[in-house]
Amino acid sequence: MANDKDKILIIDDDHSMCKTLGDIIKAKGYLPVIVYDGTNAIEEVGRNDISAAIIDLKLPNEHGIQILKSLKEISPETEAIILTAYASLPTAIQAIDYGAFGYLEKPYNVDQLMVTLERALERRHLLQERKRLMEEREKAYLSLREVYHGVRACLEAKKEVLSKQSVSGAINKVYDITHSMFKCHPFFFILNASKTNLTSIAQVHPNLFEHLKVAKASDISPLIQWLSTIKAITLFESHSEPPRPLVPFMARYPSWYAIPLVAESECIGCFVAAFTQPRVLSPMDKNFLVELVSEMGGPIRQTVLFEEQIDDLKDCIAGRTTYFGLVGKSKPMQQIYDLIKDVSATNTTILITGENGTGKELVARAIHKNSPRKNGPFIVANCSAYPQTLLESELFGHEKGAFTGAIRQKRGRFELAHGGTLFLDEIGEIPPATQVMLLRVLQDHEFERVGGEKTIKADVRIVAATNRDLRKEMKAGRFRDDLYYRLNVISIHLPPLRERKEDIPLLCNHFLKKFSIRDGKDIKRFSTKAMKLLLEHDWPGNVRELQNTVEYAVTLAKGKTIKEDLLPVAIRKTSKEPTSLADYEKRLISKVLKECNWNKHQAARRLDISRATLYSKIRRYGLNP
Repeated sequence: MANDKDKILIIDDDHSMCKTLGDIIKAKGYLPVIVYDGTNAIEEVGRNDISAAIIDLKLPNEHGIQILKSLKEISPETEAIILTAYASLPTAIQAIDYGAFGYLEKPYNVDQLMVTLERALERRHLLQERKRLMEEREKAYLSLREVYHGVRACLEAKKEVLSKQSVSGAINKVYDITHSMFKCHPFFFILNASKTNLTSIAQVHPNLFEHLKVAKASDISPLIQWLSTIKAITLFESHSEPPRPLVPFMARYPSWYAIPLVAESECIGCFVAAFTQPRVLSPMDKNFLVELVSEMGGPIRQTVLFEEQIDDLKDCIAGRTTYFGLVGKSKPMQQIYDLIKDVSATNTTILITGENGTGKELVARAIHKNSPRKNGPFIVANCSAYPQTLLESELFGHEKGAFTGAIRQKRGRFELAHGGTLFLDEIGEIPPATQVMLLRVLQDHEFERVGGEKTIKADVRIVAATNRDLRKEMKAGRFRDDLYYRLNVISIHLPPLRERKEDIPLLCNHFLKKFSIRDGKDIKRFSTKAMKLLLEHDWPGNVRELQNTVEYAVTLAKGKTIKEDLLPVAIRKTSKEPTSLADYEKRLISKVLKECNWNKHQAARRLDISRATLYSKIRRYGLNP
């Protein structure tokens, strides 16, 4: 069958014969290529895909058998027909041995030559088709084998993940499988059970935690929102409309593939396979990743829920004694821990109130560390430390030449806190003019530097604190009511230390350990008398005063116990010995009631008074269980 792609090489030193044969071949629909010697013939075979060659046996300087041999070495699939006027059995056998399809005598019959040529080309095409089918069969076999190994690996991966008892174990197993198979950098973004934040990545895999550090804290909220909208598994590719919330996290990788983790039509996170070099995965590899991730969603979801339930149970059984730097196990502190946990996931403005030294900045830091902005900056601005003109510059920044001494442009605290949290301490000290500017930032999330005209957007979460009663300040006209209501969306009040004295031993041991390590000392405890003095003190300076007291004692201590003589004189002099008969009576009745578990009948008998008298004294002294 004629094929216009078949090139037929004619090798003969007879120019007239070459032209005649070329015309015949062209008329049959083939493309003739004419050369007159073996050297040009071999070059032509090297340059072009020659389907068949018609070779004259006798050439001036070369023999057709040698040309046939060289041709077959270069292109085994090229069919060859030998033409000769000196036919002999030995040369015919030699030609066939070297791979010639036909051996014809001159003068040849044109029809016979064309039939031989067509049969040679038909054999070539059949052999090519056979080779193609063999290659496809081999590819199909390899693909099936790859599918088999892929399914087996997927099942084994699921089995391994199901055998793990923690989120970290499950994710690390998936990490190892994908890293080994694809030589990629796998990443996981796992939502917590309430879908308000990412789960504790630092406890999962170190690479994941380090990777999150490169992204801005402001990028995490859009990622959480995007994940919360996904209902089904979909493969997202970096080179084909990638989801915007993922782009900031994958900026360093030229190629990546993202697959949401879905369990029961609910997205619980996202798996990303990232590559440091441009990479296009085959459909088979993509299907494997999707299948693997589709199997991981359920087990990972269960382990996330399981771990959070365990944490909740631990809190219920033992009570939290510390929380993001805060120390205390009293009921007021437990309520504060719960409130911090509830408000941290939002961008709501928080107002923290309480006396000096109660730990307002620690609460602000706990909110930041427990929020989606935890990898962003935490910036502190003490509003009482600057006069009005400098406070505005400190908060909003200034342009060069904005005022005397402004020799360069300066970024304010709002700009420095972009993507994170700004803690405004002593907010009640802000002068009225600055209150107006602050109100605008809270309402519109934008401001201008002092002396500047360019409006700057502020992606900042505001946490403010004060030791003043802002309601009284409003009534006195010193604090704007609209600013107060903007700040006081959520209020957290810190009780003074004298109202949670059960936390004093815990705080003392916390500071004892801290300062002992700092000073290289091995101090183990407080003596009974020393702890009694610490419990009896009213702590007007609250936790800060207690911290300074313990630091003072550790600095002077030489043994393993802090005794009462190591405490500051002011603490030792505040021992609450009774100073009047009424005071003594109050303390005695309170002591007996506690010893009797507030059984008033038993307490009255021990005090040798009637129950009516006991009830009267309880009311007089304001005693409560």
